[in-house]
Amino acid sequence: MQVMDKVADQIARYVHKNAENPSSKAVLKYAVLNIMDTIIVFAVVLAICLATGHFWNGLVAVTAFPILRNYSGGMHLYSPRACNVLSAFFVIAAAHVSFPFWFVGLSLNLVSLVLVLIYAPANIRGYSRADESAYRKAKIIAALIVSANFLIQSPVLSAVFLLQSVTLPQISQKLANFIKI
Repeated sequence: MQVMDKVADQIARYVHKNAENPSSKAVLKYAVLNIMDTIIVFAVVLAICLATGHFWNGLVAVTAFPILRNYSGGMHLYSPRACNVLSAFFVIAAAHVSFPFWFVGLSLNLVSLVLVLIYAPANIRGYSRADESAYRKAKIIAALIVSANFLIQSPVLSAVFLLQSVTLPQISQKLANFIKI
């Protein structure tokens, strides 16, 4: 991790020096580290899925998971790296599912939609300055994303959406805080 820290520090210094109105070097470094972690997780997930013959499922899962999370919110872990590792685990698991959409996938999708409608957007109010109408829009968009799978009928999306939606209830955040992940 020292290499990543050094690279992130160099990038943050460069941006801080050359940007018109930069954030602090510490904030820039934190952002660069998050981006680097995300790219590495994305690459590792796709490499594992390629090696196991599930590349396309992995690509669908690694794309859909953060898109839904962006609108639905969810629990926050102790560190961005912990979040990336857990997200990678979720995505890899979803990419390797093997069940028919009808009944199993449909049921998972229904559960996901109910969780999104009840709890989304979750745990983003402290991280965003958006007004209440923006939160309502985020809920609607998240619900539409999940609902789209009723037409697409993808077991992978059913699994991804369920794994993301179970991070929405407050009990998920309490559990994450309790086990300090």
